[in-house]
Amino acid sequence: MFPAILAGIAAGALWGLTFIAPRFIGTASAADLVMARFACYGAISALWLIWQRGAPLAGLGPRDWLRLIALGALGNSLYYLLTVFAVRAGSAGLAALIVGTLPVMFAIASNLLRPALPWPRLALALAPIAAGLALLAGHGGGGTIGFTITGALLALAAMASWLAYGLMNAAYLGGRPAVSALDWAALVGIGTALTLPLVGLAALAQGEGLFATGAHGPLILWGIGLGVLSSGLATWLWNIASARVPAAALGYLIVSETLFALVYAFALDARLPTATEGASIALLLGGTLAGLRATRA
Repeated sequence: MFPAILAGIAAGALWGLTFIAPRFIGTASAADLVMARFACYGAISALWLIWQRGAPLAGLGPRDWLRLIALGALGNSLYYLLTVFAVRAGSAGLAALIVGTLPVMFAIASNLLRPALPWPRLALALAPIAAGLALLAGHGGGGTIGFTITGALLALAAMASWLAYGLMNAAYLGGRPAVSALDWAALVGIGTALTLPLVGLAALAQGEGLFATGAHGPLILWGIGLGVLSSGLATWLWNIASARVPAAALGYLIVSETLFALVYAFALDARLPTATEGASIALLLGGTLAGLRATRA
């Protein structure tokens, strides 16, 4: 199981890149970046399926395609849209606070659906993770979360969207060891690409002009980078973890996304963590290690 745990951590490291990408795309909008990212993900997925002569497509029925589109929306496009709308309706601090509880909620939901750990042992591991996330949210928000009912509901919907994706994906792959993690990542990429019209329509409804800026170079580079690394490669690695790591342990691996995002941010800012940030990181690491150890025990 250890290689699969490493795969899940590596996926988190690649997902962490999405937090720093907006710093490098100039005046391009978030909708531009997500369209470029997921269009690239869909393109490389199509190339892989062509290379495989369409073999992974054999036997797919209407229900399979609906599942793939649902996973593409829940884990990618819909999740992104809800997060962006939550930031606009409330604040970035509010969205980060609510969506940041995903590792905790995932572990709890997984243990409810498929009990793997006694609840006291689960709580012992989740408590420091929850405390670390709370410290980060309070520190990053400067004490002002910017609460609104609409923003909170949208952030809850975003968290529920990825939670549903993670649980559905783990349940499907966990019961089908013969399914190739790479083929499944490509199929989800096609499902994600099919949801891009939703992203475009939602962006236009919010008054954003798609690709209106003239500086497309950084956008294209980061769109390709995120499409290949943070979507294609990360989804493949997460599929490996989802198929081999107990669902109760996957929640702890999601914490790696937050940890790597912090490392990247500190590197870009050329600074060390503050005392509060250091304490948060220690709590996140401690809770993650305790949770993985409890799951393997």
